[in-house]
Amino acid sequence: MDRPEIMAERKRKGFVSVADVLRSEGEAAGLVKGRSEGEAVGLVKGKLVALVQSAKNFLAMGLSLEQVSQGTGLSVEEIRKRCL
Repeated sequence: MDRPEIMAERKRKGFVSVADVLRSEGEAAGLVKGRSEGEAVGLVKGKLVALVQSAKNFLAMGLSLEQVSQGTGLSVEEIRKRCL
């Protein structure tokens, strides 16, 4: 059995059992993981937006689809889909 001062501290923090503590820690870990995954997705989307904008700029300069593909790393199909 836990000492009374430990139980009082847990109750003050809103934890009344080991299960509550574990659940709280699991929720916190889930939030951290979700945030990290969200940031990674955001970075990928941001990079794609920048590449598409570069492709549009290259096309406006008169470069061919093949040259734009070579310069951006986007496929010709992706350039057609997103820029034309």
